[in-house]
Amino acid sequence: MANLVFIHGAGEDGRVWDRQVAAFSAAHRVLAVDLPGRGARRAEPPFTSHEENAKDVLRQMDVAAMARAVLVGHSMGGGVALVAALNHPDRLSGLVLVATGARLKMHPDLLEKARQRAEDPGASNEPPVRLGRTVAESVSPEVLDFLRARTMSAPPKTIYADFQANNNFDVMERLGEISAPILVIGADEDRMTPPKFSEYLAQKIHGAHLIILSSCGHYPQVEQEADFNRTLADFLKTLA
Repeated sequence: MANLVFIHGAGEDGRVWDRQVAAFSAAHRVLAVDLPGRGARRAEPPFTSHEENAKDVLRQMDVAAMARAVLVGHSMGGGVALVAALNHPDRLSGLVLVATGARLKMHPDLLEKARQRAEDPGASNEPPVRLGRTVAESVSPEVLDFLRARTMSAPPKTIYADFQANNNFDVMERLGEISAPILVIGADEDRMTPPKFSEYLAQKIHGAHLIILSSCGHYPQVEQEADFNRTLADFLKTLA
């Protein structure tokens, strides 16, 4: 049995991992965190740095009595997991990086749209990132419905804080410091964090195992749920 901590992406909360929580809870201790500013913590001010987000994840692990865990981070959550791995390696038994990168610089247009929505109540209600831009062309209506209820669902100020934290995140020069067992999962149709991001992580982190899922966009855990869960389960077996 492993301790599994799932960390969501920007503008999201722990519900984006609902299917993995259901799939892995029988055999493992599972925690899908909500970072401040969303979900059950909507009233709390969000952080604008992944150093603070990583500390928050560790605090939630403490509350759950998890001394060590496999951190599974998606997109922004992958950045948070990387910071935790670098700054607190003693708390990790493994690291799974999903559709993420060592640097998560935001496009200026997306950052500006998020800022306008956060600072101007009269600004457009349209999310700064449209769901259709993030998923594979072949995605099913059922997957779209699942994601539509969960992506960019945080308040505008939280989304902007998440984007700021991403924009300031860069650990490209530190990847060689990571020594935990690593699984990197990318996707061939991911336009937010293209496959080259995952390939770079696997090249620079010693011993990392890379999987690129096909016909898949930015949400491998939902778009290719069966393959994703099987890949994660196989990785956990190697740790045991």
